[in-house]
Amino acid sequence: MTDDLPLNTFQSEALRQIMQGRVGVVQMPTGTGKSRLAAAAVRKFIENGVLARGDTVLVLTPRVVIREQLLREFDNILEGLCVLVDVKNGTELDRWQIGRDSPLVLYMTPQLLHRHGKTVLGRFAIKGVILDEVHHTSTGDEIAATIRMTKDVAVERGGFAIGLTATPTIDALELLNERLLYHTFSAEAMLSGVLIDKLTLRYAHTTFDAPSDIDPWIYAVPQRAKEYGRKIVEELNRDVSVKALVVAANIREAGWLREHILEQLGNDYAEFVRVAHYQVEDAVREMEWFRSTNRGILITVNMADIGFDVPDLEILILARRFKSPISYTQVRGRVLRRPGDTEAGRRKRERGALLIDLTGCCMEHEPKVPQVESGALVEESRSLTSELRGAHQPRVITLGTKVTEFTKLVIDAKAIKNVEQDIMEVLSTIHYGLSTEKIIEEIQNSKGLEVFGPAFFPVVERMCANLQKSDIIIKKEGGVWYLPREVAILWHAAGKSMRPSEYGIKTFKMDYLKQMLRTTEPYLTLQRYGILEIHGNELVIRLFGDIPTLARYIKLSAEIEKIKNRYQRLLARIENICKKEYNNLPELYNSIDEYPKKKLLKQIRTNGRFYFISADEQKGEAIADELKKFLQVRLGVPIVISHRKLPSDSTIETVAREIENFAKGVEGTIQKYLKLSVELRLQPLAGILEIEKWLSSRHQGLKNLIREYTCYGIEIAGTEQGCAAS
Repeated sequence: MTDDLPLNTFQSEALRQIMQGRVGVVQMPTGTGKSRLAAAAVRKFIENGVLARGDTVLVLTPRVVIREQLLREFDNILEGLCVLVDVKNGTELDRWQIGRDSPLVLYMTPQLLHRHGKTVLGRFAIKGVILDEVHHTSTGDEIAATIRMTKDVAVERGGFAIGLTATPTIDALELLNERLLYHTFSAEAMLSGVLIDKLTLRYAHTTFDAPSDIDPWIYAVPQRAKEYGRKIVEELNRDVSVKALVVAANIREAGWLREHILEQLGNDYAEFVRVAHYQVEDAVREMEWFRSTNRGILITVNMADIGFDVPDLEILILARRFKSPISYTQVRGRVLRRPGDTEAGRRKRERGALLIDLTGCCMEHEPKVPQVESGALVEESRSLTSELRGAHQPRVITLGTKVTEFTKLVIDAKAIKNVEQDIMEVLSTIHYGLSTEKIIEEIQNSKGLEVFGPAFFPVVERMCANLQKSDIIIKKEGGVWYLPREVAILWHAAGKSMRPSEYGIKTFKMDYLKQMLRTTEPYLTLQRYGILEIHGNELVIRLFGDIPTLARYIKLSAEIEKIKNRYQRLLARIENICKKEYNNLPELYNSIDEYPKKKLLKQIRTNGRFYFISADEQKGEAIADELKKFLQVRLGVPIVISHRKLPSDSTIETVAREIENFAKGVEGTIQKYLKLSVELRLQPLAGILEIEKWLSSRHQGLKNLIREYTCYGIEIAGTEQGCAAS
């Protein structure tokens, strides 16, 4: 079953969104497991019956190396559930026919699909499409048209179409119905341990002796390669016992960089400094060497953009300026993977990942990484692919080149893993709200170092939102977060901990908390709710729960106070409803002796009838019978009796509806409140138990609220109107 698969938090949530949405783009940072997610999604669709015997899933990957990674994951997760076919040139398609005993998964490049589209759509029942690295697979108008047609066929058959990427693009979203099904931030993955938890950025700026109308990055500049080679060796401390990847500006400079690095190190290190790009023979072999080695420098131009799965990569060196934050985010992700249990991996776990930027573009793009990952900042796939590919053999020009001193920024998830605690600490000591930016600034000031980096802004924002959760712990108004003073008192009483190590009665001097809070109003609130008692200059706090639980109790207590007020208004409203019917009733008489005889005879002679009411039906019938006999004797005419119940059925229905509406809105809250009161050993607010008891027997309560009467009509026989007209 899919539920048994070892999926991380992000994979599990993304899978849930895929099952619900079926068509759209899923963004997950490099290294968080998109390949495993794709295999898990296919398995889930098989288990749910969406994929059955004879159905086919197309898995489109832009590079052979990516396809190999996917094949390994699919083979592991889908073993025995479907047939896996690696389509390398198209001839494999002739071997498979419709009518297999299980679903079929075809792996191919978008180019192969375009070339064999008619065969694929004519021979196979396409029920699913997975576009891995969709920012690449969706490029090219003709290829995109073929993919779109294939996607439409799968969706029309009730299937699915999912694009996977670390950086959504305009055309990828357009291809998949403008839907971003799921996204997460690399900073969150660093915090959770799915990615490496520490990234150090060392960045400098490069200046050129060039006219302002010349873009140095579209040329091959020998002086730049020489200066970069020198700086790289300096930054590595002349030590190649690390695993470092250099991304060069173009093919020419990749070769020059190797030469200049070896000039600094000596040719004895030649086997540890290699070049791999699309014009190098055996580039794949060089990549495999780098993947398996524990030390060395690999210089590349485009091979690092996609499919570069080297978890133990310790250092990423940017010797090329990336103009787009999307390209930067793609390449940056290569060094964030969580390392394996190798020599290089152990070094990376100990030191963290290092990104050395010789161009200074990282600090321009780093604040935009969350926007890229959330799909808020997108561009065309074609321009992204072009920048990631780099230049081939650009024209060589001579330009004086200088590299400034390096600046350091540490993004350390370990230092902020308790950021929830840090947020509470900051907000508990201020008397006004703070924006997310100010919260980050305060936390960093308190720690004395720059540990967040711009990429962590949305993470802190989301953590604040988690603390907010329906205004339970912190609140947000006017763009700023603040901690209610009642919660601040409990936070300090709990030893500045969300979950104190010890529960019980805590005693504090009032001056201590009063100085911090600058107001006594929170004390009165907590006192009213039974959490706090004031004895002279001492505060006694009943701390029998953690901060989230106590904050929830405060919120419920405030709601209970509103319920009590609503209850009083309900009683007044019911009384008014009944009064409308009772106000015009005749007087209540309990015996015939109470009736003035002259008045009675005058009424019956004038109007032909009169009325009286009785709260006791048996007594009322006796009085009516006595009056009937009396009048028949005095008047010598037949007398009839009619009667009706008061209040009317419509009035009773109105009152019952009012009570039910009240009960519907409060019963759940009252039950939660009373249960939590018991859990926290707190006395419920006065009166709420009576309301709860009244609600539990509200049908009897209805009778208690409405006093019922019987209205009797005494009239001379033959009178057209009876008692109902009263």
